[in-house]
Amino acid sequence: MKLIVLSGNSKRNKGWADGATVASQNNFKDIYTHYYRHWETGEELINFDFELTQVVEKVGDEPVAVFAKSAGSVLTINGNYLGKLKPVRCLFVGLPLGTPEQEAQLGEKILSLTVPVTIIQNTNDPYSDYARVKNFVAKVNLPNITLIETPGDNHDYLDFDLIKSKVPEFFH
Repeated sequence: MKLIVLSGNSKRNKGWADGATVASQNNFKDIYTHYYRHWETGEELINFDFELTQVVEKVGDEPVAVFAKSAGSVLTINGNYLGKLKPVRCLFVGLPLGTPEQEAQLGEKILSLTVPVTIIQNTNDPYSDYARVKNFVAKVNLPNITLIETPGDNHDYLDFDLIKSKVPEFFH
């Protein structure tokens, strides 16, 4: 099965994407690591429509596993909601909920994601702490979502050994 690695918005997340790819190489034979256009153009924010089109061009409509961080998780949820991306399982780290309005929209869209989803969230992630994500997961009330708390006060998620130890079934 193909794995798609989708990182967070900031260009510094290229290192996360590369680390996630290396960490997954023994478990997935076919990995597509996506780099966002705005990293090269200097724009501040991801263009979700453009990036989704690029990802779909690379992977087609085949079933995929998705390992995503932050904005990459939102991109995956949007892509599934629009019927353009067909994940069979998802691992999200550092889910950013944004404003209350963005959180509500994400909550509506995530309802279309009926495959196994694991979310790993640091206790004090500055973009959305574990307690807020726990509340979000409780509100959407999907039995296919597993939420795992990890210690931390950052949004980095660079301890791939810890991530793999928390969800070994994703990497099989």
